[in-house]
Amino acid sequence: MISFKTLMICFKIIIYIFLLLKFQLVYSQVMQSNEFAPFNKHLDVKGITLVGMYDVTDDFLIKVSKIIESCFETNEFTDKRLQKRLIKSFDDANIMQRIGTDMSNYKGGQIDEENYPGWDELHDKNNAVDFIFQLPNSEEGQILEIVEHFLHTTTVLGFNEIFHEGMWNYENKNSLLIHAMSEAINNGVYNIESYEEIKKDDLYAYNLIIAQEYAYWLIITAWDIKSIYIPNAEPEWFINTPIEIKQKNPLGYKLYNDYVIKVLSKPDLNLLNSLFINNSTSSISNSSFSENNTLNISSSNLKSSVNNLENENNDILINKIHSIVDELNNIKNDFNNNDLNYHIDKLIYIFEDQYL
Repeated sequence: MISFKTLMICFKIIIYIFLLLKFQLVYSQVMQSNEFAPFNKHLDVKGITLVGMYDVTDDFLIKVSKIIESCFETNEFTDKRLQKRLIKSFDDANIMQRIGTDMSNYKGGQIDEENYPGWDELHDKNNAVDFIFQLPNSEEGQILEIVEHFLHTTTVLGFNEIFHEGMWNYENKNSLLIHAMSEAINNGVYNIESYEEIKKDDLYAYNLIIAQEYAYWLIITAWDIKSIYIPNAEPEWFINTPIEIKQKNPLGYKLYNDYVIKVLSKPDLNLLNSLFINNSTSSISNSSFSENNTLNISSSNLKSSVNNLENENNDILINKIHSIVDELNNIKNDFNNNDLNYHIDKLIYIFEDQYL
């Protein structure tokens, strides 16, 4: 008959096998599969499934996930209960964020059912707004390419689900979103003339797009990152700072503080600039620094930031694995059984071989 002590040891080993699998999932992160065909890789983050085409790099998906995670960091303004509801709403509605490269790289110049069978079925089962594009060589604009389309996904597919009073509903003319947008248009803050062609063809799409674009401009301006990454957005958006929002679009200021700030946070600038060095260099040159000062800023400092971030994460992982290995050795000492020790040694070898 198996003793209670033996059962406890076996239970501990099962736990550590689970931990091993968890480490493999977390640190390989990007899953390769046809589950979301024609996309052949995916990564889950905060209830959103990032789906990438075959030519999108795994590293890019991971960078996108890091930026999204940064937008969900909590602070003194966060309503954690509401934020959890937002994340759950993504998961419940099968929200995905599509990621590709330039459309010219794909058959027929577009991704659709004709060129990539499975497209229609994928969208019957999942919901999405638009694409994030991986730009060549992390060129200028990559940070806002990610932030903009993440915000489209979040505000269009998430906010109306959690703010049930209808105040973030682009179809509700009495919503605070529409009132704030109208105020911005009337005050010369937001110019929607470039969307007139869409209005002629599809009024529903027009109303959706002008609202999602307004939300995007409002949020990045309130986060005070617009002035860094795209200081001149005319003729569509005419203000740069949170103070200007309060002065020229007070309903937008209220919209941000009543809703956005409760579930999303300004992404960490050090993280953004370390992930995409070309963007951070260009953002410095667009700021109030003189051209000479900009040229004196070496990209080696930014590369050093990237290395430091990676080294810090690696150190945390290595320390955790050392602790697991130590605990496994303690189990061996507690229960000196050759058969069990053989399997424990195999676990230790896997940890040490793959992670140390």
